[in-house]
Amino acid sequence: MGAPSRPYGQNNADNNPRLMLKETVFSSFSRAKAAIGSKSSDSLKIGLIAVGIILLVAVILLAQPSSLNKAMNECKSQVDSEQWSDEVGEDGYFQLADHGHTLTVSGLDNYDDEILSCVFSELNTPQSVQSKILHTRALDGTLTDSWGRITITWNFQPSEGLDIIFEEK
Repeated sequence: MGAPSRPYGQNNADNNPRLMLKETVFSSFSRAKAAIGSKSSDSLKIGLIAVGIILLVAVILLAQPSSLNKAMNECKSQVDSEQWSDEVGEDGYFQLADHGHTLTVSGLDNYDDEILSCVFSELNTPQSVQSKILHTRALDGTLTDSWGRITITWNFQPSEGLDIIFEEK
């Protein structure tokens, strides 16, 4: 298993996709510069155009925030700031990781939680999925469902509460 991801709201320079993209751009242009003496002019132009197109697509894809990240940002503006600071982050119930592609809810003991309700709403979580989650018993074990680009896994233990993992593909 790799190094743990930083919780929502914290930077992780070692796994920052923008920094990795800068390194890739620098590396690609360094290789292209080195190739100037060894390749024909036309081959070099085609190679540089291809690298440019790939980098443009990568920048566009990286610039798009994940739907989980968007949902958390939207919910932050809708929920009381004290509740948000108590429930979101390293010591809270809600932690955003994997560059915004995973949202983990750990040990939630209140199914009526305002943040969870907001996340469900912002992600357009089907009512059927919400009902399955709210009616899960300990003996049901870990359950999974999905819609759109979201896969959700959850379980419930009376002594530990509700655990949910939202994953965006």
